[in-house]
Amino acid sequence: MDRDRCTVLARRARFVAAALAGVTPSLVVRAQRSEANPPPDDAVAPDAEPAPRICLSDVDIAGEQDPCHAEPEHPDCAIPVRGPEPPPHVCLSLAPPTRDREYQHDGFYLRMGPIGGVLGASLGRESASGAAYGAELAAGMTLATGVVVGLGSALLHAPAPSQPLDAMTLWQLGPFVVVYPDPLRGWRAAVSISPSVIALHAPGEDASGAGVGGALWLGYDAFVAPDWSFGVAAGGFLGFASAQRQDARVALRARALALSASVLWH
Repeated sequence: MDRDRCTVLARRARFVAAALAGVTPSLVVRAQRSEANPPPDDAVAPDAEPAPRICLSDVDIAGEQDPCHAEPEHPDCAIPVRGPEPPPHVCLSLAPPTRDREYQHDGFYLRMGPIGGVLGASLGRESASGAAYGAELAAGMTLATGVVVGLGSALLHAPAPSQPLDAMTLWQLGPFVVVYPDPLRGWRAAVSISPSVIALHAPGEDASGAGVGGALWLGYDAFVAPDWSFGVAAGGFLGFASAQRQDARVALRARALALSASVLWH
């Protein structure tokens, strides 16, 4: 289909150039005939050639080949012998070139995959950090060209952070926005501001609470099949909450730097 489209566009470009220059194949043939057989002195001057006409259309180019190229002897392809020739005519397509492409980020959006990175958290004045792993799951719809809005979830868990904490968990669930600067390519940026849950396990007493947080991702989704992509991205998380500990409210904070690998249907 792309090769047929390029053929049609190339033929159309040559015709437009000839029309704009006021020269068409029929005019060239007529000029050669006039040179070979000059008209008599008392001949009446022929009518002026009609000016070329150009139109604009919102119909996309389907890429069909010229039927007369395959069957030049078809009755519909015969060149009229008599009668005035119609003016040169070409119609230019204004249809978006990215419409209905197989390899294009549009429509329904579904992403899932693992996450790994470093998670840090604070419990009051106590803080710790450690290697973390988790997963992400997101679903949404393309509301505009290259813009996806949906609902996503991400989980990071550090089972063995540094002292004084024994384990840390950050979970976020909320709306997100993904932007593809070029839907035919894979570069993307994603941002979310969502409710967050922070759970910290400390010797003697655990603390957990719900608050607010967000995430920012920058990555690339490479097509492996129509509508299917494999994505890699780097991102950061922030989360804020509070918890009750020893008859007092303490602040919980979490931050993370992570890498993700995901499978995308979009």
